[in-house]
Amino acid sequence: MTVRVEDLMAADPVGVSADTDPRELAELLRRFGVSAVPVVDGEGRVIGMVSEADLLLRLTAPGGPGPGRGRRAREERSKAGAATVRRMMTAPPVTVGPEEPVARAAELMHRHRVKHLPVVGPDGALVGVIGRSDLVGLYTRPDDRIREEVVRRLLTEFDLPRVRVRVERGEVVLEGRVRLRSSAVALSRSVRHIEGVVHVADRLDWDADDLSPLSSALMPGPRSGRER
Repeated sequence: MTVRVEDLMAADPVGVSADTDPRELAELLRRFGVSAVPVVDGEGRVIGMVSEADLLLRLTAPGGPGPGRGRRAREERSKAGAATVRRMMTAPPVTVGPEEPVARAAELMHRHRVKHLPVVGPDGALVGVIGRSDLVGLYTRPDDRIREEVVRRLLTEFDLPRVRVRVERGEVVLEGRVRLRSSAVALSRSVRHIEGVVHVADRLDWDADDLSPLSSALMPGPRSGRER
């Protein structure tokens, strides 16, 4: 079963209002041991994100982080002189839904270069927070859980009950024989996308290479091969 954002997120998120001042923000970050928090409006909807990095800009030299030009420099100077979170936060926020696969959260974090994502419901209300550390934790997923997922796919999606599966420290080894090379390739690709899988060792043999330009249908008799 695909791991979803709601399976890994912190479901009791800390949020702040846009009127929170820097001192209150610093105290809250330290008290809860977090490095970023969502900013919410009066109805609990997420309107921004504020982090330790934003707060640290206030500790730069008077006048802000420097006379550089460009949008980023202007934003940093504005945050350095902010009296409330409203001018410190990053808005609009990058958010993710609780039912999204964790791969989607990882994609958003990478694309937008953020470490945390507010998790919001259909109405935009805050329901959780997910961070990079939560996603990295997938690589500690127990081998037996990974194997259960591989076997489930073998039986329900590919109908390949005779394929043998071993998992060790996140590496999945597929062994056995299938009728078509395309089945072996599809299975290997599918297993690579299972959460917690570090590597797939494809040791499957096949009887017919239906991916070859010269189809095995034109060449009677059993054949064997292995995708290297």
